[in-house]
Amino acid sequence: MKKFLIVVACLACAACEKQRAEWDNVEWWVTTPRATIEQMVRDKTMPINASGCHGYTPLMYAVSTRGLDVIKMLVVNGATLVQRNEYGQTPMLVACQNNNKSRTIEYLLEVGADINATDNEGRNCLITAILNENYDIVDTLVEYGIDINRPDNNGETAATYAPEYYRTRILIGE
Repeated sequence: MKKFLIVVACLACAACEKQRAEWDNVEWWVTTPRATIEQMVRDKTMPINASGCHGYTPLMYAVSTRGLDVIKMLVVNGATLVQRNEYGQTPMLVACQNNNKSRTIEYLLEVGADINATDNEGRNCLITAILNENYDIVDTLVEYGIDINRPDNNGETAATYAPEYYRTRILIGE
């Protein structure tokens, strides 16, 4: 069964409602035209590294909901790859959780994202992708050299969480 996106919870998060910016919700990112996002970045009405509900940044929302063009536009305009949300996730970890596109993962790695970053639970990108059934990016992460043996805070590795097919591929490196 597919895990729910953590950012979806922010659609109904009462604790965040009082302080939210216009861009600080998933629905806005899904429905807003690219041109509007570009204009807000140009006009600086969307602070590029602002921290919104649960610490999500515009780049974190973008890697969860938008295509590579918007992600590139944010990075080119200064979006940081190292800022963390309250769960300890970087944009790369959020992408591995919510994005099944290898092109996005490859781009983030090419511009300097840390493939071995871990969240508050000690989960790296590979464990995160597997737990969220984003198997299409597993091969990309392995090809880019992720530490397949790094345990999370419970002492479990990606191979522990992976279904048999991917467990074999991860351990053998095929």
